[in-house]
Amino acid sequence: MGSGTQTVFVRPGAPVERPALLLSLGLAAAAVYAGYVLAGERVVDKVHPVLLAALVATGATAAFTVAGLVHGGLPHPRTAGAWESVAIIAAVATVIPMAGLFAGIERVGAPTASIVSTFEPVVTVVLAGLFLGESLSLVEAIGAACVIAAVRLLARRPNDELRPGVGQGPHAPEEPGVGAPGGAAKPPEAS
Repeated sequence: MGSGTQTVFVRPGAPVERPALLLSLGLAAAAVYAGYVLAGERVVDKVHPVLLAALVATGATAAFTVAGLVHGGLPHPRTAGAWESVAIIAAVATVIPMAGLFAGIERVGAPTASIVSTFEPVVTVVLAGLFLGESLSLVEAIGAACVIAAVRLLARRPNDELRPGVGQGPHAPEEPGVGAPGGAAKPPEAS
């Protein structure tokens, strides 16, 4: 995200020295993410989701590079294999999901896309189990179940119709007889 937010992990049972700081960081991360998604909703009408993802990734790279240089260290991979790993992580774990989020925002709106995006940690845990042999602790399994339950509950609200203007941006797929991007009407097809 390039926003300077930080994820903090606290081991169950470990003493928490600064709970107010941890709570503040968690709330700040949520606020920044909400702003990021809402800003993305405004921008995807003007910029293709893939281009937007590339621009955001480039901006984040520049910000972290400057921060690394200012703070006296910018470690980098030293072998070709390590660079290959970094490139795969950048594409598969960052740019592709970001483009997917922006495409989802364009098609269904920011609220629905952000709710669906909460599945990311669950997918990560499943993939870690499949490819890395990782296993879930009881606390992690309960957390995954809570995420799935929350998404199911939120999905139960009536949302059959798209909000006006959402999912009909310049990059949305055209539907026959609905209209071309930019509002130009299509002529009816002769049968």
